[in-house]
Amino acid sequence: MGAAALSSQYKTCCEEAKFEVKVCVQSRQTLCSEPSELQLEEDDLTPRGSTCERTVDSEAPQEQQQSWSPSQSSPGTQFFEGQLCGMWRRVEDNSKVGVITGNELVWDPSFRARPSKLREVDLTTIGIELNGTMYTGQVSVGVNKRIVWSDGEAWWLQCLIRSRRE
Repeated sequence: MGAAALSSQYKTCCEEAKFEVKVCVQSRQTLCSEPSELQLEEDDLTPRGSTCERTVDSEAPQEQQQSWSPSQSSPGTQFFEGQLCGMWRRVEDNSKVGVITGNELVWDPSFRARPSKLREVDLTTIGIELNGTMYTGQVSVGVNKRIVWSDGEAWWLQCLIRSRRE
């Protein structure tokens, strides 16, 4: 399958987060970067300012879900930046949740909440506080990054945001 066809099948949209869109053709992962942070490599990028939407190709091979482990990321906030940074949506209704950068979640305005700090509970679990209630979430990484929260809500990663430290 050609790079253009592969890119069109696995695009995710980050325009709502006001980030440039970068599609890594080999890993089929969409990366979003602030315009000042983009390091353009012609084979891996969608055209600047292009629009895209999340598409799923049910016949395309999918990587197995895997849990995060220390070998996949450096200690500290690198866990959050490497695995969780990006725009998140609810699985149930596809509504916007917010954007994770570093170890902070900036909630979508519909939540009317201040940004929340994320913390590592263990190797596959994170914690967050919202309106005085603490929630824990099981993190799954791979092609379909997800967080399943202690209240039953599930989120999916719409797009990954790269930081300067990567």
